Formats: sequence, C-alpha cells, structure tokens
Amino acid sequence: MKKFLSFWKTLIESIKRPKIYSDYYTEIKGVVSPVNPVIFDESQHLKKRAEISIFLEHLCTANFVIVLLANADSRKLFPATNRYANQMIVFEISRLRGECPALQSQLTVVTRNPNALFQEILSLTGEQPFLTQILCDFAVKWLKIEDENISQELKKLVQERIVQNWRTQDVLVSHFRAVEKIQDKLNSGRLMMDQNLSIYDRDCFFLVSKGGTMTNQITARDPRERYFAIKNSVKGHIAKVLRVREGAESKRVTDQVTLAFFNTNRPARNLYKITDHGEVDARFEANDPTGDSFITPTFKSLMDKWFEERSEDRGGLVFIYTDGEFIDFNLFVEEIRKQCKKLNHHSYLKILIVGVGDAIQSPKAVQKYFELDLNGYGFEDVHHNPCNVVIFNRLDDVDDIGIFDAIIPQLEYPEQGLPDWLEEEYPEIYAELRQKYNLL
Repeated sequence: MKKFLSFWKTLIESIKRPKIYSDYYTEIKGVVSPVNPVIFDESQHLKKRAEISIFLEHLCTANFVIVLLANADSRKLFPATNRYANQMIVFEISRLRGECPALQSQLTVVTRNPNALFQEILSLTGEQPFLTQILCDFAVKWLKIEDENISQELKKLVQERIVQNWRTQDVLVSHFRAVEKIQDKLNSGRLMMDQNLSIYDRDCFFLVSKGGTMTNQITARDPRERYFAIKNSVKGHIAKVLRVREGAESKRVTDQVTLAFFNTNRPARNLYKITDHGEVDARFEANDPTGDSFITPTFKSLMDKWFEERSEDRGGLVFIYTDGEFIDFNLFVEEIRKQCKKLNHHSYLKILIVGVGDAIQSPKAVQKYFELDLNGYGFEDVHHNPCNVVIFNRLDDVDDIGIFDAIIPQLEYPEQGLPDWLEEEYPEIYAELRQKYNLL
C-alpha cells in the first residue's frame, strides 16, 4: 500500500496543468489523489458526467491518468480519444467481490479463520477497496481474536479506531460518507448514537483537594499557597457555569453547583449548594487543608447519587482540582470505569482534572494523567463503546483558554490531541503518547 501511494504521489506531481478547462482540472486531479478520491459510479449526475467528458475530450496534457472506482462504466464517462490524440490512462478499481487472496493472507496472524474475518470486514466496508484495505491493516495491527468473537471484536475495533477517531487520520477523512455508513450498520440503522453535545443544562460538581500539601507554595517561582491560590480560579469557573448567556435564547449550564472539599478516605462531610459565586470565599475559609488526598469516596458518593436521580438525557460536568497524584489513584480509575458503564455515551459526562503545583508536573504524574485523558485505561459505556470522559490540563492553561473551550471540543471528539505545553516541556512523553494513541 505504501509503495502504491508513493507511486501515486509521484505520478500526480508529474502531470502538468492543462491550458484549458482549468476548473475541471482541479476536480479531475482529485480523482487520482489517494487521500481524496472521487468515486464515479452509475449514480453520477448526467450533466456532471457530460461536463467532465467534454473536459477530457479537450485535454491537451499527454498521458493523463484517471482512476475509476466502483461500478462506473468507463465507456459511458470517458471518450475513446481526445482532440489532441493524447493517451488517457484509466485505472479501474472494482469492488471486492468476496475474495482477495492478498488481503486475506494478512489476516492469518489475527485469527485461525481469516476468510470469516474478511467477510465481516467486507460487510462493514460495503466492499469499498480503500476502506477494506485500511480495515485489514487495522485488524493486523490491533486484533488477536478467537473465531467465535470475530464479529464482536471487529465491530469494537471499528468503533474505537475508525468511527470515533477517523477525523485524526488523513486516509479516512476523504471517505467520511462511507465511514458514516459503517457507523450506521454498527448502530442498527441509526446514523448517530444517543449523544448530548450541548454544554448547557448540566449538573455541575466542583471537587477541591484540601490535603495537607495544598498549604505548600505553588512552585519555587510562585510562593502563593496552593489552596488559596486556586480559590479565585474555582470562583471564576463557578461564575461561568452559573452565568446566563445573553441572546435570543437565554441559556446557562446550571443554576446551582455542588462544591465539595476532599482529603480523608471517606465522603466529604459537607456538600455545599452554590447559587452565587460570591459564596465560594466563605466555603474555602471554612475548610482547612490537612491530611492526605483521597478522591474516590467523595467522587463515588456524588456520582452514585447523581446517576440515581438524573434523567437519562441529563448531562454532568465534574471539575477536580488537585496538586498531585491522588493517594487512591487506582481506585479512582476503577470507579470511573464503573460510572462509565452507566452512560449511553461519553458526551453525557466530562471530568476535567485541573492540576496545580510542582508535583502534578512531574513526568510520572503527567504521563499518568494523560493516559487517563486519552482513555488509556479502556473505559466503556453501557453499549461497550469507548467512553473517554476525562480531560486533564493545568490550572494556568485552563484559566487561559477558559473552561468551556477546555470541554466543548471533547463532547463530540474526545481524542482532541495534546496541548502545546506538553510538546514544549515533555517532548519524549509527547512523542510516546502520539505514537501510542495514533494522534496527528
């Protein structure tokens, strides 16, 4: 495949721009681009087909190359010759009809029944050759399955690597219509799964660490005490979700937030219901930083109650402020996994972890939190689809871009890549994560 794409790129670059019909040249040139093919088939509009045929007839570039995909009839679309007697080379790529020994042989490393797997792949791709090639490559790279699990494991792969991630892969972007058809098949006739892509009308929970280390200064260069230094940020973030958006249709995220402070290995003693961000100062003053930093009991208590009381279409946002690794990090990960199993889709719940201080910026902590951010722990929703609910960023960066911009893009596409500061300050971790999670 790589050799073919390399050959194709060289071929395109060797073709000179024709002197006439330049508007159509751009479109026709797209036909021979491996990442942006135009598929000519019997449904092609007759007027469009006639215009392209006229262009080809007047083509004055020698050895012009066209790629013909699917079920189009070259005799109907292309003239036998053009007025300048230049040769037109037509590559016809037919749909895959049941067998392709070259592709099937690759699948022997995946399963003892490569033919069955190949038929499952064809059923999802509609025999489209480029998508079939891509899905076979993905299967070889990521699958190792037992024969009886072929269909289930393949659909899981497609959902995780293509349906929810295709915009990050150039070779798939041009095939978005076909990808949507795959998604349609995976969801039993529904083009899209149940989602909640609005930032508005959500329940909001603000969890602040009051462990003893929160009395330390932020960094060696910033002598402010961490606990009180984040107060204004928390206050501003709460003000943002409580504020009514002005306009023809007034909206806001919520009219009340829950504020809790966690440290001991038990649920937070007090759950403050905040309707005015001016109340935040007093709540910080009423809680003294001391002890360890256990997040799981408070998180579990809030989420269990929320899922018990929420309507099915109600979304939630959880903001967690911490200065380092949680004492119970592994338990926290497993609790997120359990809560995800209650969701129809990842967009119903987003957990923004906001880090402050030196400890949160250690390579170990950075790696761990971005693994969480990129769903490296394999969370799944109730339908067994990937459920990437966690977002991680530093306090200063969240304050800079705003909490809405930190969350909204990930409601639909949670694999949004990595922040610029990670590449600048931790280039090795950045490179490792990009390769591991196939990020652009």
